[in-house]
Amino acid sequence: MPMPVQSNEILSKLLTDRLYFIRDEINEITRQVEERQELKQSLDSEIDERVCQVRNIIYLIELDICNKIDKSRRRTLLEKQIADLYKEKRQEKLSHWIDTVMWKEN
Repeated sequence: MPMPVQSNEILSKLLTDRLYFIRDEINEITRQVEERQELKQSLDSEIDERVCQVRNIIYLIELDICNKIDKSRRRTLLEKQIADLYKEKRQEKLSHWIDTVMWKEN
């Protein structure tokens, strides 16, 4: 027994509306993923730049010709800064991964 024409039109309208909704949701999730990726890249760049600055200071300390700087203590503090920056970078990677997984589950 064929469906009445009106039922087909209603079903078609419902499916069309659902497709538009799904498309909008996909677009929003894609935008959020791209925004999160940009944030991660920005934070990674900032951390890498700071690591470079700290390493440059370490090199300058090593070049201290007059031995006016307490090298061992200063270098230890600077190397701890580098380790902390790398830890922050790892935390950011983990946060990015968690965000991505959450979006994929939705």
